Amino acid sequence: SGNMGDQITLTATPAEGYELEAYSVKDAAGNAVAVTNGKFTMPASSVTVSATFKKIDYTITIAEGITNGTVTISGNKTTAQMGEEITLTATPADGYNLKTLSVKSGDTDITVTNGKFTMPAGNVTVSAEFAKTAYTVTIAEGIQNGTVTASAVSGNMGDQITLTATPAEG
Repeated sequence: SGNMGDQITLTATPAEGYELEAYSVKDAAGNAVAVTNGKFTMPASSVTVSATFKKIDYTITIAEGITNGTVTISGNKTTAQMGEEITLTATPADGYNLKTLSVKSGDTDITVTNGKFTMPAGNVTVSAEFAKTAYTVTIAEGIQNGTVTASAVSGNMGDQITLTATPAEG
């Protein structure tokens, strides 16, 4: 309660993921009372105070310095609201595979399942690590009249593998 002419300060406490959009103060006759910076001057009647809240748009950033592949956000979104499901696509360069795909909000890890996560009440950074794909070198069975050996049993794209063919006597 207040007396006519008193300066009244309003304090809004939004729920997680929301922010104050506007206050509305009306006198007993339903006329609007001006609110500036969360304060109003009490008129010569009772007042009704209400507030509207809106969901916060948080930013989604793809980390700098991701190499050997790319990460994209479905719909090319750069913002999302708490609770929204976000879909990521990690595309490795030739000869690489996705090692890790992670999302952080500050120091908090956000769970990513099958390339999707639920937007928290905070800005997020998406990062990925791509690793060289190891390929298997297999010598065919049943080679006749000699043997073939390889210098390695696996290798990455671009590795040099030496094959040695040793013919049987004669």
